[in-house]
Amino acid sequence: MTEERDPYAVLGVPSTANQEDVAAAYRAKARLHHPDVSLERDAERRMADINAAWSILRDPARRDAWDRANGVGQPAPTGPIAARTRDRAATSGAGTGGGAPRTDTRQGSVTWRRGPEGEGAAGPPPGNPHGSVLPFGRHIGWSIGEVARIDPGYLAWLQPRREGKPYREEIDRYLAASRATAAGPEPAPARKRGLFG
Repeated sequence: MTEERDPYAVLGVPSTANQEDVAAAYRAKARLHHPDVSLERDAERRMADINAAWSILRDPARRDAWDRANGVGQPAPTGPIAARTRDRAATSGAGTGGGAPRTDTRQGSVTWRRGPEGEGAAGPPPGNPHGSVLPFGRHIGWSIGEVARIDPGYLAWLQPRREGKPYREEIDRYLAASRATAAGPEPAPARKRGLFG
């Protein structure tokens, strides 16, 4: 790995995640992207990124050092220059990673962005939104239907967590539909053979 990536973004957890959530995210990512399991061409690189992120976040001293070095948990800048910069970014889309604003009737307006807490690590939404739009996490600005198509493992990870509580019923529907699709159609019943067939 030539450059150090944001470990929170790699594991898809917020910087406020506790050790249990970080460990669970690591295990889920490792199960999905391990080179012995994954058919992706870059599985070894992805697993190296996941292991590097885990090595930082599992050790409280290393995690604290990374947070301090990268301004995680620092208060947002204030003052007239910071306010003008935020206003300009909000109106032009600058500083949001190029993502367009997305609106969720339940959560208000959400803009895709790449942030210090792992927001937007999955990139801008792929399009064809269905359902509620997530206002947090690696899939910020994505609808639950988009996440279900691209990364259903994230929905399975999110469902039991506090952040996923408002979306549990919706996540259940999408995960059930994705399991049904993965199982394929039911086999046709066997036909009885007649005398000549």
